[in-house]
Amino acid sequence: MATAFPIFDCEIGDEDAEVLVDARIRGHAALPHSDWRRAPHPVVDLRFDVQPSFYSPTRTFKVFRSADLEVLMKALPQASPQSWMEVRSFRGDVKRLEPGSAPTFGEVLSFLVD
Repeated sequence: MATAFPIFDCEIGDEDAEVLVDARIRGHAALPHSDWRRAPHPVVDLRFDVQPSFYSPTRTFKVFRSADLEVLMKALPQASPQSWMEVRSFRGDVKRLEPGSAPTFGEVLSFLVD
């Protein structure tokens, strides 16, 4: 039997594979789907290699909290020149961030939600 809960457009896209939806609902940094009065929780799919950072690099996209994205973005300007981060929105659009050309956190959130 399926469980119904609120989903905002910025959280799960129509074209998402079942494995992505499952990761966003049950995985690391899962959507807070039990609260019907909650604000939108933009999907933050990341893959990155930011050094130095206390986050282990990941070569595949994984779901992270927006707080994790913010911490990584703060580390990116001082990171090594080989560092990089890719952010994927619910639409499947990918934005690559590098130490010399990183946008603001607000601009990245706008990319994820709009």
